[in-house]
Amino acid sequence: MRNLFKSLAKKPRRRYHPLQHKIKEKHGLSKRTVFFMKEYGPHSHVMTNILRESVPIVLLSAIISSLGGVALEDMRSQFAMVLPLIMIVPALNHMVGSFGTIVASRFTTALFQGKIRERWWKIHFLHRLFWMMFAIAVVSAVYVASLAAIASLLLGSPIDVAVYEKLIMTTMASAVLLTGLIFNISVVGGLWIYKRGEDPNNFLIPITTALADFGSLIVFAYLVTVFF
Repeated sequence: MRNLFKSLAKKPRRRYHPLQHKIKEKHGLSKRTVFFMKEYGPHSHVMTNILRESVPIVLLSAIISSLGGVALEDMRSQFAMVLPLIMIVPALNHMVGSFGTIVASRFTTALFQGKIRERWWKIHFLHRLFWMMFAIAVVSAVYVASLAAIASLLLGSPIDVAVYEKLIMTTMASAVLLTGLIFNISVVGGLWIYKRGEDPNNFLIPITTALADFGSLIVFAYLVTVFF
């Protein structure tokens, strides 16, 4: 039995032992179930696979996030003029990053449940998910901007109504644009990864959160120059 486990563990990732095919046929298991049993079961290559798949994505995420920080550094003087802008940046980063995680995980789940077909843009589930995220983005943007304005007032740096309106428009536009961007990246990227036989969650969540960090900084900084 020990030798059998060793022979199973030594099998390359995309190859299967004849015994696995017999188990699949006998118990009516799906191909994907057998794959995940081999991928993440005892004596599997799970640690090697995790490191091999995660390290490049983590490095890419770090590079993307760093680029966003460089862009923000160039806007330092404009951000310093309006205190609430400085408060909004981390909140916006976190909010859009969370949107990326939600969309990626829900889309991946729908993929494995067979709810996603080739013409994904016609699927009601995705329409509902998009408009739900859109509504949450708008409400969250107003909420974050309002809290930043109140915090600025309490810290002794009040802003007038005109600046508050610009703050709302800047935050709302950033949230809406980034939500649409993250949604499309999750769907298109998820389909591409899924067709290659990989689990989209392993790639989409770090990529979308990194792009959310980078995108929120770039988009928000650009809109600040437009509105302020």
